[in-house]
Amino acid sequence: MPRVRRKLLTKVKISGVTLTNEDEIKAGVLLESRDWKPSVRGLQFEVLGEERSKRSLNSTFLVPIPKRGGAVDLKDFRLISLVGGLYKLLAKVLTNRLKMVVGEMVSENQHPFIQCRQILDAVLIVSEVVDSRLKSNIPGFLLKMDIEKAYDHVD
Repeated sequence: MPRVRRKLLTKVKISGVTLTNEDEIKAGVLLESRDWKPSVRGLQFEVLGEERSKRSLNSTFLVPIPKRGGAVDLKDFRLISLVGGLYKLLAKVLTNRLKMVVGEMVSENQHPFIQCRQILDAVLIVSEVVDSRLKSNIPGFLLKMDIEKAYDHVD
């Protein structure tokens, strides 16, 4: 029994033009303006060693996932990358090695994303400081800042 492709991207609209041919879609995606997707410009990556990894280790499959039903325009899709098992194993090894030194690199005042620390702890500390200041009747200044970067939260 032949395999049936159930989830198939048959057409996509790029810059107002509907493309249906596989080669046209590929060329259109590659030529599309990069304003609508995240960029890694400005980030610096250091090479881990002199050796180059094999191409198969570094390869991923990009899969378009529709953001909503009936998606046709390229901007209506979210790209996810499916990476190979060896890459996942390497990432897990590096994660476990970083866990050993992250405590030395991250300040005690930084609470989220560190094991045994919770963001709620920071809120409780601030609450105690405010209560202490109010009870002591010492004039002071309190400033709350919400500094947000492009990738430090999930929508």
